[in-house]
Amino acid sequence: FSGAFACAGGLYLLLLLYLVRANLGPPIGGLCVRTVVSAPGAFTLTGWILRNKAPTRSLKFRRQVQVVVLLGVGYVSACLSFAKVAQNHIWIELGLWILTEIGLAAVAAWIGWVVGLPTGRWYLAAVVTTCAMGTATGLMSPIIRTVKVPVLPVNASFRVCMVSDLHAGPLAGPESIAAVVDQLNNLACIVVVLNGDISEGEVSVRQEVLEPWLSLSARHTIFVLGNHEYYNVNAEGGAAAEATRYVQWMQGHGIMALRNGFIEVNTSGSVLAGGVTEWVSPEQQVNSGRNISADGSARIVIVGMDSIPDTVGALARAPDGVKLVLVHDPAYARDTLAAGGNVVLSGHLHGGQVVPLSSGLRWRVGFIAGLYQVDNGWVYVGEGTLGSWLTRARLGTLSEIAVVDLTGPGPSEGQQFRLCHVSVVVGWVLVAFTPLRGIWQWKKLSRTRLSDPRNDVEVP
Repeated sequence: FSGAFACAGGLYLLLLLYLVRANLGPPIGGLCVRTVVSAPGAFTLTGWILRNKAPTRSLKFRRQVQVVVLLGVGYVSACLSFAKVAQNHIWIELGLWILTEIGLAAVAAWIGWVVGLPTGRWYLAAVVTTCAMGTATGLMSPIIRTVKVPVLPVNASFRVCMVSDLHAGPLAGPESIAAVVDQLNNLACIVVVLNGDISEGEVSVRQEVLEPWLSLSARHTIFVLGNHEYYNVNAEGGAAAEATRYVQWMQGHGIMALRNGFIEVNTSGSVLAGGVTEWVSPEQQVNSGRNISADGSARIVIVGMDSIPDTVGALARAPDGVKLVLVHDPAYARDTLAAGGNVVLSGHLHGGQVVPLSSGLRWRVGFIAGLYQVDNGWVYVGEGTLGSWLTRARLGTLSEIAVVDLTGPGPSEGQQFRLCHVSVVVGWVLVAFTPLRGIWQWKKLSRTRLSDPRNDVEVP
């Protein structure tokens, strides 16, 4: 039985490997080869450990553990396989949803084991409930979160609305994007920021999910690149060339794309002379072409970074004023503030997406979601809008549209405790208690084996 299951798992993962090589090429494919090799081995090794270290447990229980291990390894392999597959394939969308439920089931199984849920109906109920919650939360419309950041002079205000991480295409279609646009049009935004990972796949196959952005009523729409705009490795000219095509599509349709460049505005949204959308060289500046006479007193310099930003150079070239920096990955936030930024808007982390990823991201990056005061500057990290990596399912985080009001002196708003902050705590508790639970179970099984009369063998 174990051998048959291992072979089935291997064939399943080999299919994923085929998809990887067909869509991505060797680099990620090589990584998945190791996963494919490890999956049957992990399944078989788990069976051997259970058979030798937990012989008193029922065969049903041992098979449950093996299946969870196989599903977990398969889910990781699928993540690696589908991370950059983003074309118009309905079966990929279906596969991603199936893999999502597998991943949520694995998380639920882990939580159930740590808290000691008995196998059987309660265990099944926990798995089904977790899957339902993750799916339902992911399909909810984005909530509106409003924060206030006091960085402007007295009586001045400036409203920026931010969406990020829609990953539109495989999992969020044009209807979903149009609904987000309708929400944004009711928020009186002066500037709407599309802060990276807006779409998956090449521009040529994503026209229908890009076009709804042209209906935004805000005075300005600004786009910055995220890491996923660079994931089209098989595009003509490579991934960087396709990222440039995203920039060109946006600029060609009236959306300003900032790539280590800036635009200078006043609080009414009028553009001041000298806005540079993309810095190439002093002789090859791409001007915004929207120079309007200024009538406001507060100068706001909006600096948009590339996915891998030129933090020091971009801020050094920007003129004086309150510097609002748009950078997709908050890992660059502290360097951005140190280089002269006043407010940083980021996304990328999805609020952790599912427990316990939130805990690892919070530890690695230092942020997870919400408004943070760092030294004399401010960092806002959004939880993402609609999409997420591979799936719209969310467990312990909520999809959002961020409304960032830059205001005069006064208290800030938006540093309240969030659901994803609870997820961070839950994740660390799970990680901490997993080895403790394992040790306790091992000792319990050891005592059971010692007290089993079948082990009392008379030695002649």
